[in-house]
Amino acid sequence: MGKNNLTIKDIAKRTGFSVRTVSRVINNGQYVKEETRKIINDVIKETGFETNIYAKSLRKKTAKNIILVIEKQQDLYPGQWYSNMFQNIINQASAYEYNVFMFQFNMDDEEENKKNIHLLKSGFVDGAIILNIQKDDNKIRLFQELGIPYVTIGKNYNYPENPFVEIDNYKASYLVTQYLIRSGCKSILFFLGSNRYISNEERREGFYTAVLDNKLQKQDFIIYEGIKSYKEAYTACNQIIEEGKLPDAIFVSGDEKAFGVLKSLNEKGISIPEDIQVVGFDNIPISEFTVPSLTTVEQNAKDISSKAIEILIGMINEEDNYDGETKIIFDPKIIYRHTTRKIEE
Repeated sequence: MGKNNLTIKDIAKRTGFSVRTVSRVINNGQYVKEETRKIINDVIKETGFETNIYAKSLRKKTAKNIILVIEKQQDLYPGQWYSNMFQNIINQASAYEYNVFMFQFNMDDEEENKKNIHLLKSGFVDGAIILNIQKDDNKIRLFQELGIPYVTIGKNYNYPENPFVEIDNYKASYLVTQYLIRSGCKSILFFLGSNRYISNEERREGFYTAVLDNKLQKQDFIIYEGIKSYKEAYTACNQIIEEGKLPDAIFVSGDEKAFGVLKSLNEKGISIPEDIQVVGFDNIPISEFTVPSLTTVEQNAKDISSKAIEILIGMINEEDNYDGETKIIFDPKIIYRHTTRKIEE
């Protein structure tokens, strides 16, 4: 490995110290024994490791740039919930006098990743907020190796030390499923996104746990995976109607996808919520104005993004001395409207 390809993680392996300790030495941080500092500096000198400009800019606090890291999916519209989050991140960061830039990642593209790493080492970036968290997320590993502060929107079980902010996806899904069952549903379809994402795995688990807790037959509660858009939800719902497999309820992991379901049902003259109930997820503003108005889970983009910025700025400014809470889970709340029936207590 050439000296320009070495990372902080490589130096940590060679010295036997943690990435955090190596980062402290590079950034002239406190709380490092002189003996430890000498060992690390000797290895840095021996290997020809170049302390990148990022470390210097972090020490001087001059860059004032945060990046918002998303998965590169050029064919997909990010959706209103994400748009609301992006805008609030920009607003909150601006209050701290930080700029925000969108940063698209495709970890399968080697050439593109070389360019990304070069930019990250250039001193342009003080910290990152990472979205679209997957089970084995190389994006997280990259930021750890480079020693760049980051916060993820959603947890990752492979990185238990990971700073994150999220809604309790398991609980949200469990509560919705319980409500629908209590309202009389004997069959529910769950339109879920990609199983690559941890948030969807948690929603799946909450859904099926509620079914089992009510001692119902799992085969009557089916998950349609990979529903990524309004159009796909609309098409899937049309197919279900044509096949005569209409369930008692459809739970959709995203309000905009739920709009596709409502369009399909309304076009076929199926009465909501009398014939079928529908629940979305996110509570984006327009969900109040659908016909009928959509019952949904509130996932407050403003609260989540504000807390993520607060943690990230603290980590940037205080480096390893930051002692604030770094793992935040918001409680879900169901917003009851007119696509579900009231439960008689």
